Amino acid sequence: MRAIFYLFATLIIAFIFTDTISASTHPAKGNRTLGLSIAEIINLDKVVAVKFTSPYNGSQLYVYAGTFDGTKDGNDAKFYCVDISHELYFWSSDPTTYTDSGYTSSKITYILNNYYPYNNFPYTGSLTAVEREAAAVQFALWHFSDSVDVTTLLDNPDILARAQQIIADANSNARNLLASASLTITPTGIPSEFYVTALDQNDNPIAGVTVTLTSPTGKLSRSSAITGSNGNTPVMTVTVGADYQAVITASANVTVRLGTTYVRSIQPANYQKLVLATPTTLFEQASYTFQGLLPVELFTFTSNIDGRNIQLNWETKTEKNSYRFDIERGTSSLNWESIGSVKAAVLSNSPRDYSFTDKNLQAGKYLYRLKMIDNDGTFKYSNLVETEVTTPKNFELSQNYPNPFNPTTKIDYLLPVDAKVILEVYNIAGQKVSELVNQEQSAGYYSVDFGGSNLSSGVYIYRIAASDKATGNNFSSTKKMMLLK
Repeated sequence: MRAIFYLFATLIIAFIFTDTISASTHPAKGNRTLGLSIAEIINLDKVVAVKFTSPYNGSQLYVYAGTFDGTKDGNDAKFYCVDISHELYFWSSDPTTYTDSGYTSSKITYILNNYYPYNNFPYTGSLTAVEREAAAVQFALWHFSDSVDVTTLLDNPDILARAQQIIADANSNARNLLASASLTITPTGIPSEFYVTALDQNDNPIAGVTVTLTSPTGKLSRSSAITGSNGNTPVMTVTVGADYQAVITASANVTVRLGTTYVRSIQPANYQKLVLATPTTLFEQASYTFQGLLPVELFTFTSNIDGRNIQLNWETKTEKNSYRFDIERGTSSLNWESIGSVKAAVLSNSPRDYSFTDKNLQAGKYLYRLKMIDNDGTFKYSNLVETEVTTPKNFELSQNYPNPFNPTTKIDYLLPVDAKVILEVYNIAGQKVSELVNQEQSAGYYSVDFGGSNLSSGVYIYRIAASDKATGNNFSSTKKMMLLK
């Protein structure tokens, strides 16, 4: 059952949210593993019933603004909303959990680090009632997460003025504050050397944190270390294993910073997003992969993007007894799958060029590596290449292929935003012969099969109609195709 709230005894409203979350991490470091923290949303906490203008369609929204009561990993916690385009579900009516998914922008993080509930109420400048202060903080967060115009807030001039003060403070003082990982692994630049860093909710170093280290594929110089005054452990080393790589995992109990975002564990894109407002201590992990020497002298390994296709290119200087290159793709350094192979030169004393194209990918970030296998069965891995297929910039309906066709063909289309999509096929007389799609879909690349085995030869028309969920803007396009039997 959806969480539904009642305003003025007759008006039913629901919390609604949007997704403007910025995931910020330290580049070139092993970062905190997301998805380990579990939260439940229990009830409203300190809230005020308010009305203001939606930044998406100009309508009046009637909602509660303020904090939520909940739990994080079994401990009491408070949350704010950073998303006004989806509905909120409480544990009591919809017993599913939320999990940590990323981090907020610097200005949102600044507000969480300096205002209620992290700053004990009352404090200098706060409103006299805690629920009104919480509502003002919530409006300031909505301003940065959803571009809410706080001047459209009606009937609550004190909350409006206070929200404007908080916004101005964040604009002036947030600077480049990042809510990054609490635990990181950093290589020193010397082969196989690294150290671990622990940070608090303001990215200040934490001393005295005991870090446990494991490596199932390598040998570590020590199994645990304690951070010093700079937040760093002593420098340690790892020896790569038989597969020519060593995956290191660091674990510790550290403070989860304000600004950690939480999404619903089931269908996260379709539900509201929240942000942790009270820091707590939990078990954190970070990982990093050290690579050993390559089985061939690999000179370059790069990628090029062509729409939704990624072409991988590599060059070897020399090869001895080389058999093949297996191309592996992953969404993290611990999750790999083989997607193809290329025959190697066996023996070469001069540069050799190779390429492989990974086709028809959905929008997202991808990691690639080469598994270089010798004729005797031994193998080693290349360095990693990271690249990204971006979300389409425009709606688009492509010509079907093959065309003419018999008996099946494919129809591709692009969605730059989440949209309600209807894709239908008509005969030349205007009669609908098939409905291929009728549902809400996320932004991305799509391909649909259409079969004409039960239809007669002739010209057919296919039409797409898509409605932008956020703005209500509509897109439609029509194309012809021919069935020849």
